Amino acid sequence: MKITFVDGSMDNYIKKEYTESLVSGLIDLGHQVRLLKAGTMKINYCQGCWSCWWKTPGECPQKDDMPEFYKSYMESDLVIHFSPMMMGFISSKLKTINDRTIPLVHPYIEIVNNECHHQKRYEKYPYLALIVDPMGSDALDIQITKDLYTRLALNLKSELKLFSTTQKTKEELINAISHI
Repeated sequence: MKITFVDGSMDNYIKKEYTESLVSGLIDLGHQVRLLKAGTMKINYCQGCWSCWWKTPGECPQKDDMPEFYKSYMESDLVIHFSPMMMGFISSKLKTINDRTIPLVHPYIEIVNNECHHQKRYEKYPYLALIVDPMGSDALDIQITKDLYTRLALNLKSELKLFSTTQKTKEELINAISHI
């Protein structure tokens, strides 16, 4: 399986070996994994200009590392987001990446299950997964984060196939990912 692993932790994250061993374990099982470390990427905030929909359809006009993310994202079968939870939510860098996924859908709206959703820009979208390190966050924070990612997946024409915390062992997570 082609996997993009987006590590949303910052350079000073104390459990860096956790994500590296997850990626290594997936590679050892034969998965093609591309690791993107959000903390070292230049990712600008969305400016809300909507150029990605109207002036340069499907492409954000900002000059940063997001084109690398878009390419890897769309070539994947599964995109795994990883983040330590800070103040009850994912890292700001990972949130910025999520905000910048808007060019992956059309601005045009369709009704799906009595809700308004953007139309697909592409024929195929990867599944999503989210692994969080709770870092003291409570059960409600974790549930809200899961619910928001479920909605993000829906908006990105996908499905949240896995949500987990680092309270599971790396072996359990690698096994769960391999069975998606």
